[in-house]
Amino acid sequence: MHASDSTTSAGGPTPLGTVSAVDALVAALSERVLKGDLRPGDRIRESPLASEYQVARHTARAALTQLTGSGLLAYQPNRGWSVAEVSAEEFSDITFLRLALEVQAMRELAVRGEKAGPVARNLLDQLLDEASERTWHERLKIDMDLHRALVDQAGSRRVSEIYREVQLSMSLYFVSRIEWFEGTPLAAFQDLHRQLCEAIDSGDPDRVERHLRHQLHYQIPD
Repeated sequence: MHASDSTTSAGGPTPLGTVSAVDALVAALSERVLKGDLRPGDRIRESPLASEYQVARHTARAALTQLTGSGLLAYQPNRGWSVAEVSAEEFSDITFLRLALEVQAMRELAVRGEKAGPVARNLLDQLLDEASERTWHERLKIDMDLHRALVDQAGSRRVSEIYREVQLSMSLYFVSRIEWFEGTPLAAFQDLHRQLCEAIDSGDPDRVERHLRHQLHYQIPD
């Protein structure tokens, strides 16, 4: 993928489209990190990055700064940027916050008598699709998208914003320990998400909370 700040000459790189070059570069780098192409601790240098994506250095710097603010990258003076690393202690704290946000949002859906919406249903269908041969990176992205869709369905903009920040750190930790997921039985992984939507559809907020506390009780080895 090549990026351009504005126009390109004939035969040159393909423009990034209607989004800004900074936003497009942020999206491209986020995808590489969350797919595991860039691993925690990997350094990212501003000048080579600008050359690789064919953008101005100030565009690359703005994208790197934005990703640092979101928690995907870390910055150290005299060393520059690198993919952030999430410790087991940080993961435990993040999980505590994630659970609080999900319980509040999804209990609300059950209290209101709402069933899992069409976006969540579509994502669940993707997870349950036996014919697909997705990688665990792809499954985890769908997993995260499904949980985010259910949180968003609760209708609180502030909760959704905070939840997105939590998910970035959560996803970063998962990517660095993808081997653990690769040893997880796929059927069990699928059942957890099927049961989550069933709990919401039941209209029983206590059942929703019990399921979430079970599903998000991770025991990933360091």
